[in-house]
Amino acid sequence: MPNKTCPKCNASVHVRVSTCTCGNVFYEKKVKTQTEDLKQEEPVKVVEVKVVQPKLIPKLVKDPILVLKEEAESLGYTLKEVNPSATDIRQRFRIFKILGYNKYEGVFNPFGRITGVIFSG
Repeated sequence: MPNKTCPKCNASVHVRVSTCTCGNVFYEKKVKTQTEDLKQEEPVKVVEVKVVQPKLIPKLVKDPILVLKEEAESLGYTLKEVNPSATDIRQRFRIFKILGYNKYEGVFNPFGRITGVIFSG
């Protein structure tokens, strides 16, 4: 243990002891009061935080009819509107391809993507 010697009585005491048993004072203990603690602290700052919502960028979505038309043309299918008043693209349009005496009808999803082919004879 680290010790120090008292200059009055030559007693060996621990270095953290502020007063020897003979009454010699090595150093004055600093006692903080609650008011001193408050004086030393920085004053409380009030900060106003403003939350800003990021602007949403609309995702550009291709028109399903244009998607269907482009895809049908790229595969050599014919696009035909069979029910103009229908709201569902699958009921409104038909795509087909004729190879020789065989007719193939395309099956597509509501987003205009061709998902399959049906042989209709």
